[in-house]
Amino acid sequence: MDRRKMSLLPLCVLLAMALAGCWAGDSGLGGYLTGESYPDAERYQSGGFSYDPSQVERVELYWRAGEVELVESEEETLSVQESGEALTEDSAMRWLLEDGVLRLRFCASGARIRVNDADKRLRLELPKGIDLSLHTSSAAVRAETLEQDVILIATLSGGMELGAVTAEGSVDLSSGSGAIQAESVTAEDIRCASASGSVQMGTAAAGTLAVETASGAVRLGDVSGETVDISTGSGSVELTLTEAPTAAIRTASGTVGLKLAPEGALVAFTTGSGRLRTTLPYVQEGDLYAFGDGQDRITVETGSGGLRIQ
Repeated sequence: MDRRKMSLLPLCVLLAMALAGCWAGDSGLGGYLTGESYPDAERYQSGGFSYDPSQVERVELYWRAGEVELVESEEETLSVQESGEALTEDSAMRWLLEDGVLRLRFCASGARIRVNDADKRLRLELPKGIDLSLHTSSAAVRAETLEQDVILIATLSGGMELGAVTAEGSVDLSSGSGAIQAESVTAEDIRCASASGSVQMGTAAAGTLAVETASGAVRLGDVSGETVDISTGSGSVELTLTEAPTAAIRTASGTVGLKLAPEGALVAFTTGSGRLRTTLPYVQEGDLYAFGDGQDRITVETGSGGLRIQ
């Protein structure tokens, strides 16, 4: 296991905590929490609102609990609303639109509030083709489609349920314990990281794809990319490599299930105590297994986990 790569997970979790404003939680405070303190707080407005999407190039969202629903729209006027109808002034969301950046905050800066998750379900309408940066603590994130320039979603314990995700640049999805699910992800660069949550994608297509978990399972459908890198501690890995000139899969104790493209591939498999299982014909030379005429090179390293190829 490459410990340099695994060390990124705690950083990802701490980043989500800090940016979601969750350092002062509600444990032992009678249901109260303290919101983050952020600069220029006096310039933010409160409550739901509508905006002109032509004025927005980037959205930055910092949310605490409840749920975040992202809805892409091509309407001339878009709206942002939270579900609570009787929120106090301090507990209502804050927003600031300035120089093409729309910033959204969970509540008033530094406020000590008491609020139900059911009242903090945010519905955020977005235009396509902007930069999206979203950070939450326990809030779940949902979206049917996302078609943006750059997408970053980081959560502490909230899960993600995404449909078709497309970005001109990068897609970066990370979570502490929440599951990351997407029907499809297409981008120049895809990065996913989770500590104990699982990562599941129907399809993934990228120049570079990197998925990293500590104990969460990785389930990927059809994967294509110039470079594919998957790393887990104890989580199992299941994926189909349709096209990947260079691919590396590393796990300490998790098992690996690999489906090759019809033309096959060259698989280098090293393990401590695991073993290879397959019904496909192959030619072996040391740790290198040649399946068919495929020239994609796949490296699989396990500690005690086995490898199943089909």
